[in-house]
Amino acid sequence: TQNLNELYALNGHPGTGRDTELQQMMLGLLSYETPNLLLTGAPGVGKTTLVHMLASLIAQGLCPMYLTGKQIIAVNTNELLAGPGYRGVTEEKFQKLIDFAVNQQKILFFDEGHTITHLGEMSNGSTPGFGNMLKPYLTSGKLRVILATTTEEVKQINDSALLRRFIEVEVGEPSDSTLIRIAEKAFELYTQ
Repeated sequence: TQNLNELYALNGHPGTGRDTELQQMMLGLLSYETPNLLLTGAPGVGKTTLVHMLASLIAQGLCPMYLTGKQIIAVNTNELLAGPGYRGVTEEKFQKLIDFAVNQQKILFFDEGHTITHLGEMSNGSTPGFGNMLKPYLTSGKLRVILATTTEEVKQINDSALLRRFIEVEVGEPSDSTLIRIAEKAFELYTQ
């Protein structure tokens, strides 16, 4: 895992614009029943960058009071599956991650979020998979999860019960004025 807040605690994220999407994300994370986000959009529109910008805002204290102190943890799903593939070992890793997030009040972030549905699932059905393990926690209010995936890959999440537990935030291409601000900010960073 990687603590995204720690990356931006001192200097903040250089991203700019996207205020509407960031507000939608913050409001979604404040939801009582489904405080989980599903960011969808075309490849390259900035879904992952938005999560990094949100982590920066939280780290800088520029967020609603209820999110103050929360930390966004990026999870590498390949690492969850690394090691012995014996039945029980993978589920133990999944449960440790969930317990860590619940006990420490962390927000879990999964890039390529469509992969969690069948992550760790055995073909014979003896292992339920990470998506099924998450379901009871996603509506408890104790766990917050952010998934990012493309509009095409989200179709791979064929579990409607899992999808109901997420608030979808559609991330479109930046407006022309936002693109200009992004280019100006990038120019500033490269000329420093």
